[in-house]
Amino acid sequence: MPSDKDDKKAASSSEYTETSSEYEEAQQQRASLFGNHRTRLRWQPSSRTMNLDVRQTLQNRRNLEVKYKGRLNTNSGAYHHIIRLQKNLHQGTPSLARIIAAEQGMEIEGVESINPDKVLPGGLSTLVFRDWTMSPGVKFEQTVAVPAATDGSSSSKGRNDLKYCLTFRKQPQVIYRRSVWDSWLSTKADLQFDSQKQAVGVAGNVRLKVFRLNVTDKQDVQLSAGYDYTWGSLGRTLVRPNHRCSC
Repeated sequence: MPSDKDDKKAASSSEYTETSSEYEEAQQQRASLFGNHRTRLRWQPSSRTMNLDVRQTLQNRRNLEVKYKGRLNTNSGAYHHIIRLQKNLHQGTPSLARIIAAEQGMEIEGVESINPDKVLPGGLSTLVFRDWTMSPGVKFEQTVAVPAATDGSSSSKGRNDLKYCLTFRKQPQVIYRRSVWDSWLSTKADLQFDSQKQAVGVAGNVRLKVFRLNVTDKQDVQLSAGYDYTWGSLGRTLVRPNHRCSC
């Protein structure tokens, strides 16, 4: 009689890629015009202002990615936005993809199998040495202020910056994964060169994220704790905590 192991489906990396591509194409068909689009209203108690945040991400099959981030101050009309073009160079098969494949009973040819039920499924070696993405690119940043004038008219002044960037990003490292709970560890370092100021700056962050999935049919809850840091032309050397809860 065939055993349970015989029923386990073996898939090559190309087959897994095709399956992933079919899923991505289905997702892209749902939002082919806007790609990955998010909006958010954020209240800042210190300044008593309401901001509208907009994020847009588009990426083709060659891992060429365009990112847009915008923020509109609904009180003053001032806005700040960033447009970034980068090429994502991935290192091997991400551990998150290996975990999903294992949960579906699939084996990726040429890739070590993984146990999705244990704590830190990817292991310490993956946490340190694998799952890195390097992304060279350019970033255009613009800030426009619209202060109110005494005669009722408005004037505007702004700042434009063009920077060359090299980002090192750690793909999400699953700490513990269950049907409705998920916990990830991620980190990023962004090296930026300002051609106008001839200066180099570094910014980055470290995050521990905990997700409570499917609180409602269309809503998850995310808790995030970590640190942000800056150095060089991006500001004085600073390490500050960053804690957030979002739905």
